[in-house]
Amino acid sequence: EIQEYLFKLDFIKNKKDIDGLYGEGTEFAINNWRKKRVGNTNNTGLIEKDSDEFKLLKKHYDKRIDRIERWNEVESTVKELLKFLGYKKIFRNLESQIKAFQKDHNFSETGKFWDKEDTFNEDLYKKLIEENDNRINIQNELNSEVPNIQKYLQLLGYYTGKIDGNNGKGTKNAISKWEANTNNNSLLNNKNEIDQKVLLSLKKEYEILSGDIE
Repeated sequence: EIQEYLFKLDFIKNKKDIDGLYGEGTEFAINNWRKKRVGNTNNTGLIEKDSDEFKLLKKHYDKRIDRIERWNEVESTVKELLKFLGYKKIFRNLESQIKAFQKDHNFSETGKFWDKEDTFNEDLYKKLIEENDNRINIQNELNSEVPNIQKYLQLLGYYTGKIDGNNGKGTKNAISKWEANTNNNSLLNNKNEIDQKVLLSLKKEYEILSGDIE
């Protein structure tokens, strides 16, 4: 039983070493657990069944099981959201993606959603959900405004494509040309958020030229 706990906690590395025998390998694993998780340098290696130390080991084991179950519940969602937020384009492996997200939002850069004590970071997960929702709202706002932006830029001579609501290369090039010629700030930031003051400036130019002043 002790060996099973130590194996799940990564202090016994090979499952074949769970043999029910109290040998040097098990003693080393116990001492290592004491040192890293308990802060105890008592190297007797012996854990008495039903002792406080045994109960603590089982508590660590139970917490690991709970953390694994929680991660299994959210892992696919975490991967999908990090991809949607653009982290997968920059970083190939999941740990690097998580670290980058943690850095961007002032969390400790561990590359994991749990700490050394197997406590799952629900605040980090909530922040990931929140950022995803924000990005969707930003995208919805942009989608609703792109046809108007295209209409404004078309009349002003910067956009020659169709009014299709697609923020593609033609639309982006037209926005850049208008910004350069009018010395305006960026209409869209790197998250595709619309600067409403700049949008209002574009709209006013359109209204003056079209005579459609409200």
